[in-house]
Amino acid sequence: MSRSNSPLALSVVKVTIPGSVEKTAAKIRRFDTDGFGFSHDYTWAVMAQSLRGVFVPKTVRASLAGKHPRIAKCVEALCVLGCDLKLETRSFADFPDSGLRPVSMLQWGPDVTVRVKASCWYIDKSDRPILPILQPRKEPLDDQGLAVYLAFARQAFCKGDWSMARPQLIDLSGDDKDGVTAEVINESDLPTVSDELLGEYVKTYIEAKKLADSAKAPRLRKPKDKGMGDLFDRP
Repeated sequence: MSRSNSPLALSVVKVTIPGSVEKTAAKIRRFDTDGFGFSHDYTWAVMAQSLRGVFVPKTVRASLAGKHPRIAKCVEALCVLGCDLKLETRSFADFPDSGLRPVSMLQWGPDVTVRVKASCWYIDKSDRPILPILQPRKEPLDDQGLAVYLAFARQAFCKGDWSMARPQLIDLSGDDKDGVTAEVINESDLPTVSDELLGEYVKTYIEAKKLADSAKAPRLRKPKDKGMGDLFDRP
């Protein structure tokens, strides 16, 4: 099965040009055929610990020498943010009865399931649960893209017992030559996303996926992560 059958919400936002099926299909074809040197699964996995402000950022980065440099820089940036905010995060993994899982699915039809990621929550000053959502990729999204990404996260996680929760973006994009900076972006900082615009993203992606399937190409394998033996595993 190609990646575009079960893409991450962030990938959907990056490849979709609302209303332009052919251009989106071209991006989907590249998405399915291009290889990735690493994933940010580790960055997501240690976000809760990083945001608590209990780790020295430079020490953390040194302990991640075996990871891809981008991952090490992103985790360091989360630790810097954690030292500033000292959030009392709760990891999904530590609270299995919360009903929250690291990946929530948006079913867009029989052939397309969009995966939305999160890994922890904290309670803000208004006693509202906040779910930090990462944008860890170097290439930034524009404000509309960020707003749509958060809207998909809200659809995926803020329902049922968690209907009062709100997603909050932590943007790690940008040139990392001198390190990565973590920027917190709230929904109120972004333009309002209409149901019509979200529907246009869904419709365009589904139609473009059908078009792209007519020209499938071999998929390159993603290298396995080297493991998680580092500072975060220590007692």
